[in-house]
Amino acid sequence: MVQSQAPDRQMPIPTPAVRRRTPDEVLAEVERVRRADGISLEALGRVIGRSGSTLSQVVSGKYAGDAGRVIKALAAWLEDAGHRSPGDVPFAATSVARRILTVCDLAVCQVKMGLVVTPSGSGKTAALREFSRQRPDRRLYLTTGELVTTKLGLLAELVARLGLEKALPRGATTYEKTRAVRDRLAALYSGGRYPPFVIIVDEATTLQPSALNLLRGLYDDPEVRAVVILADTWRLESALHSARGIPGGTEQLRSRCGAQYRMAVSGRGPAAISRADVQAIGRAVLGRSGFEGGLPDSSWTYLYGLVIESKDGAWRLRDGGLRNVVDRLDTCRDTAVRLGVEPTYSVAELDEVADLVGQTRQYEPTAGVFANRKPETGNWKERKTA
Repeated sequence: MVQSQAPDRQMPIPTPAVRRRTPDEVLAEVERVRRADGISLEALGRVIGRSGSTLSQVVSGKYAGDAGRVIKALAAWLEDAGHRSPGDVPFAATSVARRILTVCDLAVCQVKMGLVVTPSGSGKTAALREFSRQRPDRRLYLTTGELVTTKLGLLAELVARLGLEKALPRGATTYEKTRAVRDRLAALYSGGRYPPFVIIVDEATTLQPSALNLLRGLYDDPEVRAVVILADTWRLESALHSARGIPGGTEQLRSRCGAQYRMAVSGRGPAAISRADVQAIGRAVLGRSGFEGGLPDSSWTYLYGLVIESKDGAWRLRDGGLRNVVDRLDTCRDTAVRLGVEPTYSVAELDEVADLVGQTRQYEPTAGVFANRKPETGNWKERKTA
């Protein structure tokens, strides 16, 4: 039912202070994002119109030219959000993320296969990437899809990511590639003297039976013992109970998944995603934009309602989950900045941009939530990089 007015328009809400990042903070954030996304200084330099050597000197504090202009360009790159993966939920230590990380740790400690089944937008991908970043030398995160679905596609990806391309002859056979991958992983495991190598497969449902069987073989090989963690939505659960053409049957694959986490999507009692989880994700989103102010309670309540729907003592996870919070906060901020004003993230502002992310407003539109505010002077892109 449409209400006449957003509740937070009935009383003033203090505007949180927004603090600009210092040059050192900009450089630190650039390095964090660049390393996490595997972007070289040369590639980043091409994006902002600088050479890789210039960026290297700026980062090390040895640049003799106008470092301020370079740092402004780097700050603009951060704010432009072009380096973010579309729809990504940033990592935050939510209860779901902690359970996923626990399952991954158990799989490594017990040398078992892992299984993570959650709905879309729960923070699964962010948690898996965080787990792989903790030990990048011994953990490999793969997102399957159009190129990595078959055994040959998966094998080619493993060869490339393990740095084996130069060690193989041109036109190497499937057997030679498989042997090279197997030997590299066996060397990394070294008969159990080192922790097993971990292969994390996100969106695992897209893998064909032959590719899944390759992963099972790498796990079963006593000299390799690669820990394989399969992750996806509930489609993966269905796939593992289907009559797919995996030698030995899917029950052979299921029986090896000794560490498992399945996230509930509805029920009674405590919801799978709590208000504290929404606040953790929200603060992560605001933090990457340099926003250090707090949000009013009404805004957190509004954002939680985008994730969990409650009725008659039961709860249900909304489609999109935590991604709804990320999209709403990012869109609210970008709308305000492009109009030359600072966002407050009030309920009125959050609701005003609902239709921009394909969702329905909860309140009647309030004309001029952004437009009637006095713009700050200067071009918005210049201001945000100052």
